[in-house]
Amino acid sequence: METDKINGLLDKYWAGETSLEEEDILRTYFASGSVDPALSAMQPLFSFYAEKKQVNMVGDVVFTPQVKPATPVHNLRWLINVAATVLVFVGLIFANHYQDSQAQNTYVYVDTYDDPEVAYQEVKEALRFISSKMNKGLAKADQSLNKMEPLDNILN
Repeated sequence: METDKINGLLDKYWAGETSLEEEDILRTYFASGSVDPALSAMQPLFSFYAEKKQVNMVGDVVFTPQVKPATPVHNLRWLINVAATVLVFVGLIFANHYQDSQAQNTYVYVDTYDDPEVAYQEVKEALRFISSKMNKGLAKADQSLNKMEPLDNILN
């Protein structure tokens, strides 16, 4: 009968549902000399708890922190910020200088006409050419819109 009670308590113990009094019953049972041979595998566990409960501290633990001599802490973050700023400005100056040198070499404007009347006639002819091409494109777009008009009438 006692073995059934101990088995029930062990089941509750492994499920984590025992009270302190029930755990004390288990400890006293396994500390006694009359343990059921089927439960003898559990005896070292509960005897471990009994042994560790009796361990006492011999003396006080004294902790003395080691004090290191104070060394100055140099915060160099501001120096890194200044260096990064200078680097950005130097990069911008070189980029601007390179862009200016490229612009001077690339864009050279030279008059091709000495007589303004001849230049005016050339411009008029170029504008007439552009106008004819645009009118041709507008005519094709107008034809396409006229083809779409029946569809517009159906939808509206």
